[in-house]
Amino acid sequence: PDFVLGASLGEVVGAVVTGMLTVEDALRFVIGQAKVFNNFCLPGGMMAVLCSPDIYTEYSQMVEGCELSGLNGSEIFVVSGSNAALTRFEAFLKARDIATSRLPVSHAFHSRLMDPAKQNFLALLSNVEVKKPHIPMLSCTRVDFAEEVSHEYFWDVVRKPLNVRDAVQKLLYLGDYVYLDISPSGTMSNLVKYNAKNQTVPKTLFLLQPFGGESARLQSVVEELKTMFPKP
Repeated sequence: PDFVLGASLGEVVGAVVTGMLTVEDALRFVIGQAKVFNNFCLPGGMMAVLCSPDIYTEYSQMVEGCELSGLNGSEIFVVSGSNAALTRFEAFLKARDIATSRLPVSHAFHSRLMDPAKQNFLALLSNVEVKKPHIPMLSCTRVDFAEEVSHEYFWDVVRKPLNVRDAVQKLLYLGDYVYLDISPSGTMSNLVKYNAKNQTVPKTLFLLQPFGGESARLQSVVEELKTMFPKP
């Protein structure tokens, strides 16, 4: 690929694709961090909200215990927090006919509830070599290209809020590309199209979705890419 776009755990995948991490190191790291989170972090959750994030600042008393953890678009944001805080905020939004969706996670990623895991999280990387990427990777944590990456960067990927909106728009301004979404749900392909706004909507393809049929979908995508990029 010309570029790799990573968001949250997808930034670890991106680190493998771009050569920053080996597959083996990344797998050990991902498995290890799951154990660290379970051992050191309180249970929590994340919730997508389909409205302007302005509501988060306007009703501060209703979002107590929640943090703004992701900006996916001008009318899509994500909050993280304890399950009780999310339930309270969810009820507040429902009373105003604002749609929400709980994310299938067990912790409040990208929030201060992850802080107790930091020391043990970084220990997982103590003997891991992080190389410079051989393919440019745009980080949704930094909203910039991850050129110089330290172990601390991977902690930021877990702890800091994501800005998918601005990262996608930065890529869109770089030129007309085909976007291949390899995330588990195909959500990123939709967010790329959503954030195109006044620009030409790019061609997007996805491989995985919650409804199965991955093998057939993979074959379809391969054939479409062959048509779009024929060998000379």
